[in-house]
Amino acid sequence: MHNHHWRTAWTTRRRTPVPVVLAAAGSSDPRALADTRRQAALLAAHRHAPVVAAFATAAHPTVDEAVSFLADVTGQPVAVAAYLLAPGLFHDRLWLSTGTWVSGPIGDHPAVAELILDRFGETAGAAGAARSLRVAGTGRWMADWTGGARGDRRQSA
Repeated sequence: MHNHHWRTAWTTRRRTPVPVVLAAAGSSDPRALADTRRQAALLAAHRHAPVVAAFATAAHPTVDEAVSFLADVTGQPVAVAAYLLAPGLFHDRLWLSTGTWVSGPIGDHPAVAELILDRFGETAGAAGAARSLRVAGTGRWMADWTGGARGDRRQSA
């Protein structure tokens, strides 16, 4: 997450890191909300800066509430880091927020692909599940990017 979002806005020529609102879509599922809050805590620990989880819809705090809170507490401009996979309605709402900066969605970051492969393997229950995935529109197999079966790649890392 930290590496993907715009690097120049993280400190904006200041000695202190910019406070961040980690903005997810929102959910009525408490587990999803807890996951976003956990990610915000991890990002805060990694950056040594204030990070608050917020939601574009269906949960509180809203993005604007979180931006206002961090701006009041820190006296600094606040960045909004999109914790969304793709552009669309929820990301459009982030652009309309009161954050000074808004990142793009996390979308095609390699960590997202890794997570999807991990979850697919867990669900399918097959150690070599990645070998069976043909990447749509590319004419290539997932193993072309992962270096073979998931287990082989991880052992060599």
